[in-house]
Amino acid sequence: LLTETFWWIPEEYRGGRAGLLLLNEFTRIGKEKADWIFFTLEEKSPVNNRALLKRGYKTKEHIYMLEVQ
Repeated sequence: LLTETFWWIPEEYRGGRAGLLLLNEFTRIGKEKADWIFFTLEEKSPVNNRALLKRGYKTKEHIYMLEVQ
């Protein structure tokens, strides 16, 4: 199982190819080393889920949070 637990692109590299290159490498390593690859996008993520879908990822669950204050 390969899952991303922390995904961060420094601001000066956002909007370019850095995130895409990182996603491609993450996917490549997962295909070599794991049986399942999990990747999470937060609701307000600027990343378009099409980047994942076109690489063969499928939506498997929705996570809901109730913030108790």
